[in-house]
Amino acid sequence: MTIPAIKLLPDPPAPNGINDFPFPPPAKVILTIPLPNQTIIEKELPMNVRLEKRLTNQQLEFKQQWVRVNSCTITPDTPFTQEDSVTIGVAMSVGLREEFSASLGLKVGSFIDIGAKLSLSLSAEVSLAAAVTKKKIFNAKTEIVRASFMWWQLKSTYTVTGNRQRVVVFNGKDNFGEKVDFTNPLVSDEDVSVSTQFPASVAASFLVSDF
Repeated sequence: MTIPAIKLLPDPPAPNGINDFPFPPPAKVILTIPLPNQTIIEKELPMNVRLEKRLTNQQLEFKQQWVRVNSCTITPDTPFTQEDSVTIGVAMSVGLREEFSASLGLKVGSFIDIGAKLSLSLSAEVSLAAAVTKKKIFNAKTEIVRASFMWWQLKSTYTVTGNRQRVVVFNGKDNFGEKVDFTNPLVSDEDVSVSTQFPASVAASFLVSDF
């Protein structure tokens, strides 16, 4: 399960009125920082030949977004209860994880290593794990005539961009291949749920519980 320590967005929007639910706000870029160049040795061959992959002009972009999970409008006589399946963590193939790791200068593409490296780069704790599906039960009740609720989940995206070039090194001399742009994203669905409501001052209770 992902246990996020970074939540830099303000709270998501509340309903504009009864049954008037706004669209999710766009993702917000929190931070963009440069990353050092990386040289990855892909293979050592006979006759003093080495195959390398070089990553240059790299930068790391960190952004977050609130994703709408559920919404409802209730009265005192019609409280809301619903079970939803929510993904928590990072859904990423081994190959893509290795590519992302390499751009950070990591040889081992574990989520623990990636989280530690991102923590160092962003100066904030980042804890990552493979995606799991959790069932959550959303409950809401109110004492006023009508109230509208929204439930949101936090999503974090870490994207490394730069240039990638394969190089054949023969007797110490570089033979360069074509330089291409690359984009390596890592998306983490966080275990962070927030509720908003209308009216804002309504006396109501809200509960999210794992099932």
